[in-house]
Amino acid sequence: MSSFARGLRRNPRLAWIGYLFLRVITPVIVILLLVIAILVAVFGRWVWHERHRAEVDPPGELAEADRIELAVGESKILDFRTSQPYAGTSIWLEPDKWYRIECEPTHWRDDELLASPEGLSTSVDEGGPGLALHWLQQWLKRVPNQPVFKFMAAVGKQAAVVIPIGAENCFTPPKCGRLYLFVNDVPGYYNNNRGIAKVHVTRIE
Repeated sequence: MSSFARGLRRNPRLAWIGYLFLRVITPVIVILLLVIAILVAVFGRWVWHERHRAEVDPPGELAEADRIELAVGESKILDFRTSQPYAGTSIWLEPDKWYRIECEPTHWRDDELLASPEGLSTSVDEGGPGLALHWLQQWLKRVPNQPVFKFMAAVGKQAAVVIPIGAENCFTPPKCGRLYLFVNDVPGYYNNNRGIAKVHVTRIE
C-alpha cells in the first residue's frame, strides 16, 4: 500500500475528502462532461445544416402554366444525377391520387463506396477513416431515419414532405406540390456522388 493510501486510512479528514471526491465530485464531473458533449454534438449538427442550407433548399415552386399534372396511367421519364442536392421536376403531385416512382440507376457511388437506390451497398472498414466517415454520414445525413444514399422524393417547397422511394415505391402525397428528387446524403458532400438514373413517375390511380 502506498504512503498516500496509508495516509488516507489513518487521517479521517483526508478519508472524508477522498470519499467526497470519488463518490460525489467525480460522478458530477462525468455527467457534466457528457451533457456538454451531447449539447456540442446537437449544436454542431444544427450549425452544419444551417451552413449548407442553401445547397439543399429546394428551388421555387412552378408557375401554374409550367406544371405537368399526370392523368391516370400516364408516365413521365426523368433524368436524375446523384450529385443533385435537390432536383426539381415539372411534375405536380396532388393528394388523394396515387403515384408510382421507379428508379433505374447506373453506376451509383458515394465517392468510392458502391451504392444503389436503397442506400450504400458497400460496408466500411471496421475502423480508421472509413468508420469515421460512416459515423459522420449517419449523424449529419438529411433524413435521419433513412439509409445514407437512399433515393428520396419530396413534395412542395414550404414544409416539404419527404417520401422514401428506394428502387420503387407507390404513394399518395399528403399535400399538393412540385416533385423533387434527391439521395439522402450529408449537406455539402454531394459533389463526390457519382451516377445517374432514369426515373419513371406514373400516376396509377
